[in-house]
Amino acid sequence: MLFDRLKFLVLPNNETGSIGVISKSITQDGGKIISTCDEIDQCTVVLINDAYMNPQRSQLVRQEIFKREFTLEYEKVIHLIEEKGLKCLPTSTIAKCLKENRLDLNQYSTISQLLGIIDISDDSVPLSNGTSSEESTDVSPDTTDDNVHQSTESKSPSSTQKESDGKLKPILPQGDNSLLVDAMDNLFTKYNSEGDVFRARSYKLAKASIENTPFRIKSGDDARKNLKHIGPSIAKKIQLILDQGYLAGLNETLALSSHLNYFMNCYGVGANLAKHWDTLKFETFDDVVKKAPQDMFHEWSILLGWAYYEDWGKKISRKECEAHFQIVRSTLKLIAPKYEVEILGSYIRGNENCGDIDLLFFRENCEDTAELGTVMGDVVLELLKQKYVQCTLQMNPEIGKYMESVIQGLFKTCGIQVPKIISRRWRKDKTLKKYFLGVKLTQHEYAQYYSHRLNEEYQKLENVDKYMSRSSNNASALPVCRRLDFFCCKWSELGAAKLHYIGSKEFNRWIRLRAISQGLSLTQHGLFKDDKLIESYDEREIFKHLGLKYIEPRSRIEGQWEHHVMETHNI
Repeated sequence: MLFDRLKFLVLPNNETGSIGVISKSITQDGGKIISTCDEIDQCTVVLINDAYMNPQRSQLVRQEIFKREFTLEYEKVIHLIEEKGLKCLPTSTIAKCLKENRLDLNQYSTISQLLGIIDISDDSVPLSNGTSSEESTDVSPDTTDDNVHQSTESKSPSSTQKESDGKLKPILPQGDNSLLVDAMDNLFTKYNSEGDVFRARSYKLAKASIENTPFRIKSGDDARKNLKHIGPSIAKKIQLILDQGYLAGLNETLALSSHLNYFMNCYGVGANLAKHWDTLKFETFDDVVKKAPQDMFHEWSILLGWAYYEDWGKKISRKECEAHFQIVRSTLKLIAPKYEVEILGSYIRGNENCGDIDLLFFRENCEDTAELGTVMGDVVLELLKQKYVQCTLQMNPEIGKYMESVIQGLFKTCGIQVPKIISRRWRKDKTLKKYFLGVKLTQHEYAQYYSHRLNEEYQKLENVDKYMSRSSNNASALPVCRRLDFFCCKWSELGAAKLHYIGSKEFNRWIRLRAISQGLSLTQHGLFKDDKLIESYDEREIFKHLGLKYIEPRSRIEGQWEHHVMETHNI
């Protein structure tokens, strides 16, 4: 049978009449329609309702409605599809496949391609939504930028002057665009908390452009002509800010977003879940456990995000990053001397302070990620025994021996009784290929890296939620729990993996779009043309194939890499 052993996930849902007909055709030809995240695996084919597809350009459209119509958790589904590299087909192709008795998945796009090919300027037609890269809306009353405003108040009367119409206008020193930077940052915060990642990204890029501008911006038109990522809508806002010193409604809209931001700063809470809780008028995590405890059963990692909410919001100095790396590296050498680990992410890009620590494991000539995953698991187990690892955010049977009692203890603390059938589902496959950890130095080790400034810059838990906190409570003598992630790659894919895990996110998006513009596809597994591998081992060779000089990691910093690329490549 044509669809024998294949599973089909219909997005955004499988509840419309026309989808029912297609589902029946699939099941009659040996396929299975799935409706839960747990069923998604490598044998899954993603069907996207034709109403949300632009077939000529292989792009998702009508993003806000698409996202709103999901019956499953949006971010989780997109992450699983992207992680497994599943192909996405318009639902109309099923009839064609049945007619030709042929299904060739190679000709269809991945979710990253559907979500990645967009014009990133603010005046572009929004075409994508829902991942951590770029999203948009093109419907609903509040998606017109001019209807949603935020403001940045002038700091004090002394920083303003009166115009001829009597209004106050801020006076900025030459080259000082801080008022505009603050406004773009607030607009990013608003849209990010609402899950409108396309607009959030637009304002994040606009902020970076303005921050790196050496001259004072005198008008919206001035910004649009001379800066990247400033479209007509953002230019209008810039003009309003320069004319009035603020945008009407800023404080009000930020206040509306405060609960969303509070929830979304917790590990494991995405925009959809935060909006769901906000809709139910929940203001704290205590509200959630009292009124919707079932939300915690399957996403138990949220409890750890809550417990370490304050610690995981604090930045990590480079010196402390190095200390954590050496602990992991020395443990790896004792357990498996032939294996290597490197520190990547924001540390290798040269950031003064990092949000978390990313480590990549590999071994010369090793092409088995299951083998690498086993070694990483052994390292995690040893570091659990040493009490360096405080918690893991996934479980396999071995790690479960340490973590299940911790999770049950957290549920008990917040007064939730977990059914046994639920807790049995927490343990995943025996071999995990990535590990997300909470780690902590000893008190003696941490004393060398303590920074009063970094310890002060974080979002605090509401008082009613503090009973769950396992954070250091800002005491200088107590070590802070840090987020540390393990990843692995095949030896043959080392260059592509490093390119991916070094980042930044915006740089990765740009270089992948450059590959697409040349008829190629770039992922963490390599550079491909028509599914044929071109290069994956040598990072520098990947740059060459894309017509680029090698760009050092320190030149890939968000907000700065574009200037470097334009200077060195005349792009």
